[in-house]
Amino acid sequence: MATGIVQILVGVIAERKTIAKIWEQGVFNTVNWDYQSHFLFWFLTAGFFWVILGHISHRKIQALNRPMPKVFGWYLLAFAVIASILQPISGAWLFYPQALIILLAKHNASIED
Repeated sequence: MATGIVQILVGVIAERKTIAKIWEQGVFNTVNWDYQSHFLFWFLTAGFFWVILGHISHRKIQALNRPMPKVFGWYLLAFAVIASILQPISGAWLFYPQALIILLAKHNASIED
């Protein structure tokens, strides 16, 4: 969840001029053909997705008193590796510790993992 919040904050701060431009143009249908606003839209959308995924994961861990399934850690690790190779100077590195925490957590053998 924190990774998503950081991503949203970085996007809003770094692209405040783009946000102002979108606002000045009336918001509706202002993202489609402008590269910078299109980039910002998907950057913020991805951040929002990470917030949702983090929140759901946290709720699952609390409700079931169990760690996330290891497969989720493998998915995060694969994402981190691919993303950090394609764009080394990015927030992709934030996913390595999250993946490792899940992979190293004590898991009971189950069909879920």
